[in-house]
Amino acid sequence: MKLINNTIAIIPARAGSKGVPKKSMQLLAGHPLITYTIKAAIDSQVFDQIIITSDDADVLKIAATYPQLTLINRNPDLAQDNTPSVDVVLDASKNASLSADSLIVLLQPTSPLRTATHIKEALTIANSHKNTSVVSVSEASHHPYKSMTITNDMTLTALIDKKYLESPRQSLPKAYYPNGAIYIAKLSDIQKAGQVMTQPILPYLMSDAHSVDIDTWADFKYAEFLMAQA
Repeated sequence: MKLINNTIAIIPARAGSKGVPKKSMQLLAGHPLITYTIKAAIDSQVFDQIIITSDDADVLKIAATYPQLTLINRNPDLAQDNTPSVDVVLDASKNASLSADSLIVLLQPTSPLRTATHIKEALTIANSHKNTSVVSVSEASHHPYKSMTITNDMTLTALIDKKYLESPRQSLPKAYYPNGAIYIAKLSDIQKAGQVMTQPILPYLMSDAHSVDIDTWADFKYAEFLMAQA
């Protein structure tokens, strides 16, 4: 059942990647990485439109085998290492002639263990709280209060406050990080803020096992290990 009218999935998949060339096309447990996100989006049955935006002809060829998808041949200028996600979303929205009241759900293909159930649960939060964005998060394994940075004179200093460096972890507030799996926001809010994560933001908590973000070959191996355990 569709939760919100005019709910649009955008799946960005660029050809370039420093860590793993043509990452979206690399095989994970025998299937191209991109197909896991496509399948999750389709299986969720909550979208009025599912958009694939890519500068990779091979990705678009795979996407073309799914009649439910809208394909956008992205300009390579918007597929660089430093291209902000918001630019990709706005470009896709313009090409697909989306209305400002569209609810955008950004699903990055580097999160193959995110399922249709996760998408539906995150959308339920968005549907229950108007005028908010929703971002999937996981609990940080290393607390940011205990992080350090190297100064110009090559010495270590606390990134936040030195008083936290030796504090018991249990005494610190729980910390979370965006795991890259799901970003939900109204298009008009994205346009206004110039960001995908628009304030106020509600969390959708995901387990570590479902939060693998594929960036290296080692991540592929780890994801395959987790899939074998399921």
